Amino acid sequence: MRRTARTSLLICLLAVLTQSGALADNGEVAFAYPASGIEIDGDLSDWPESARRYPIERIQGNAPDGSTDFNAGFRAAYDGEKKLLLVAVEVLDDSHVVSDEEGADWTSQDSCLLYVDPVHDPGRSAPVLFQAGEKYRELTLADLRPAPTELPKSWDDVKVAVTRQGDRTTYEWQVQMGAGLQAGRTIGLDHLLFDEDENREGGTYFHWGRQLGKSSNAGRLGDLVLLPEDASLGFARGYLVWDGPVDAELPRRIRLRSSENPAVWVDASVDQSGRFQLSVPADTYDIELVYSIASPFSGWGDTQGRVALKETASLEVDAGQINDAGTLQVVHHRAPGYLIPEQGVLATFDGNNPKHVADLTHFTEAFRRYYDIPGVTLALVKDGEIVYHETFGVQNTLTGEPVRKDTLYEAASISKSMFAYAFMRLVERGLIDLDKPLHEVLPFDNIADDPRSKLITARHVLTHQAGMGNWPFGGPGSYANGQKGELNYTPGEDYSYSGTMINYLGRVAEKLTGKTIEEIVAEETFATMGMTDTAFTENDSFSRRAMGHFHKMPNFSGHPSYASMASSAHTNPGELARFMIGLMEGRGLEPGTHAEMWKRHLELPRDDEEDDPSWTALGFFWQETGVGSAVGHGGNNGDFKCEMLMVPEIKAGMAVMTNNNVGHQLMQALQAYLMGEPEGD
Repeated sequence: MRRTARTSLLICLLAVLTQSGALADNGEVAFAYPASGIEIDGDLSDWPESARRYPIERIQGNAPDGSTDFNAGFRAAYDGEKKLLLVAVEVLDDSHVVSDEEGADWTSQDSCLLYVDPVHDPGRSAPVLFQAGEKYRELTLADLRPAPTELPKSWDDVKVAVTRQGDRTTYEWQVQMGAGLQAGRTIGLDHLLFDEDENREGGTYFHWGRQLGKSSNAGRLGDLVLLPEDASLGFARGYLVWDGPVDAELPRRIRLRSSENPAVWVDASVDQSGRFQLSVPADTYDIELVYSIASPFSGWGDTQGRVALKETASLEVDAGQINDAGTLQVVHHRAPGYLIPEQGVLATFDGNNPKHVADLTHFTEAFRRYYDIPGVTLALVKDGEIVYHETFGVQNTLTGEPVRKDTLYEAASISKSMFAYAFMRLVERGLIDLDKPLHEVLPFDNIADDPRSKLITARHVLTHQAGMGNWPFGGPGSYANGQKGELNYTPGEDYSYSGTMINYLGRVAEKLTGKTIEEIVAEETFATMGMTDTAFTENDSFSRRAMGHFHKMPNFSGHPSYASMASSAHTNPGELARFMIGLMEGRGLEPGTHAEMWKRHLELPRDDEEDDPSWTALGFFWQETGVGSAVGHGGNNGDFKCEMLMVPEIKAGMAVMTNNNVGHQLMQALQAYLMGEPEGD
């Protein structure tokens, strides 16, 4: 089935309009029309001639050496009667590598990865990944995803033909979509092409949509609009501006959603000047911000708060025309700080007082909703008891399953404190001295060529003065790749936070005891503190694991297989509450050893003289608050953020865990509410 001459003419007109740089699309949007009779054989002569080609040209890795080295694009169509999605990817490449080795994966040969997301609903998408080379096939569907009927689930639902003729490789796909394929809706689609050249070390990744990491986050996929036969396109553009002075980036994405059919929507990028522009089917659209939080993926120091268009906006898009939405004002709403009835309430908090409990619950839920944090668990301890333990929201926006008290979160860097306590018990038993050079027990081969590495001690590592950056070899366990490195400074002469060195100290502990690091922490920390539901690598309890999120978009990155003492613990605030109670009681350590662990060893550098001071302890950090000196550790794995903070002089503390990337905003607000600001601020 081919599109009508009228539709083709409008497509040609639109192509003319968009050839100039001023009118080029700045979204990742493609369009598919109905087609039938297409055979999946790598021969594209049966494809409609009018099917538009979309370039695949975003690059990660080595840049191609001209268009003959690598040039790629794709086109898409669908068969509405048979519920088939059809995709053809063509690659012009003068070097094509195929691997015959057993176990060879897609990164060892030229290959095509196809991402399909039939749901593609903001906040509950679940992409499926199909990988193909000439002699390679694999499917990836993350374990914690639900299985709606729209999802293709196996290779039985897919056909792919890979052909090579001269310098051209063709990947022709057919995906059985079932109910997920309907004319007049938007689905998620993307590609990742791997180019392995024989004459070059290391391959190159080419992709269409915005970012890598597509298999764990459908928000990084492009939009494919399934158009009816008679649909035609127009061009939409407009500008975003703040409605007043705001110290934040303008929202970077805008969404046009059909007023008549909300299942049809497309996104466009907003450039630094606030401009957006893209091709869309002729229709009337409601204009929305994609994200309700300013800078929803930014770091700890950036301004984040709720954003919205000042007024509702819509745009009628006429076929073959440039349609202007004009200038749209964006409002940045302040955080609900006024909801804090007072600061420093932890000192007087009474878990048996209904008003105390209600105020804290109301405050936590208000901030959770304000920042669109899917799930939160909060526990408070006081005088050796858990006096508050509540859950909020959902553990997974895909399923809407509520958070329970036994829901597990990634503890991220709070893992370091669990390990530090275990290590101090080894020190107390005389297995090692804090100031003994670690290379005498176990050399760190990756940095052994640097003579300063022979100076590193456990004290240096636990106070982050060992001279090594956080993950210089690429992440937990990556030291095993044998990559060589050197220290940034002589141990003890500066500060640099380092997960790599914490994990090295874990390997030293294994050498000292003859046990695995997981056995060590289980015996020394978990058993001593009564923690029965914490683990560093996957076990049966991980079925209760919350899913991490970026903004409200689920992000499943897999379960940890490497026991990283720096980052991989999975636990919940109830478990951390027991850990805090034991720490404040001095349980399991002699008073002198405990005092050494919590001694302020190093004042940290401050970016600004007005910043509050903080200090390192051995596996912990100190700071001042309005209710006394607080010791603890935070955690940030990107899509999980958490905080454990104790005030020993009032025998109280808090543990809060969240499952998205802006959870630190809630943590900071909770700290202000519960502990207040230090005197003089």
